[in-house]
Amino acid sequence: MECISNIYNSKITSIACKDLNLDSIRIDILDETIDEINRVVLTHKSGNKLEGKLYTNGNINKDV
Repeated sequence: MECISNIYNSKITSIACKDLNLDSIRIDILDETIDEINRVVLTHKSGNKLEGKLYTNGNINKDV
């Protein structure tokens, strides 16, 4: 069974994927520069998430 989920927030959502059982991820790019895109891809490939006041992990670890 295939499941595709889109998570949107007022901040950029960044979730560390290393603890999730995933075969692939999708990164939606809107208006980032090539340097920003490369940083996003490298961060996620390393299993980490983007950190800082511009980012959120949403409610991934909370019951909603």
